[in-house]
Amino acid sequence: MPSVRCLIQSSCSRGCKQGRLKPSLPGLTLFDEIKHSYVGIERINATVASLREFQGGRLSVLALPAFSHSLLPGACRRFAEQHPGPGVSISTQESPVLEEWLTGQLYDPGLTDYDYVPAGTTLTRLLEVNEVCVLPAGHPLLARHFVELEDFAQ
Repeated sequence: MPSVRCLIQSSCSRGCKQGRLKPSLPGLTLFDEIKHSYVGIERINATVASLREFQGGRLSVLALPAFSHSLLPGACRRFAEQHPGPGVSISTQESPVLEEWLTGQLYDPGLTDYDYVPAGTTLTRLLEVNEVCVLPAGHPLLARHFVELEDFAQ
């Protein structure tokens, strides 16, 4: 197997006309790979700069829109009081995209109201509540002690 140096020389020296190099297909392939490597290095440098700026990183939270407006503001305030160094970013998304993004592990915690556990994640129940149904006087469902979701389809 040729070394990278030999490959670069053979990939760029073919087709030389009047002092100009014309890269071969292997040369173009290698050039694309090198470009991707530089993008990776730039991302690493950006992450390092971000970590320095926030002195401890950033907590990235993904949540349903309802939670981002109701639960998260107070939770973020308490988090900032207890941990003044890191920043907090909140992204909102609806299901099933929310679960797909959690599977990609681009976020630290995710808040959803589903029991579905996306691949690569674990479920921690934060709250279980009994929901109530408010009905007008005389409604037929008032005769029942419990109602199910299917009862509302009738």
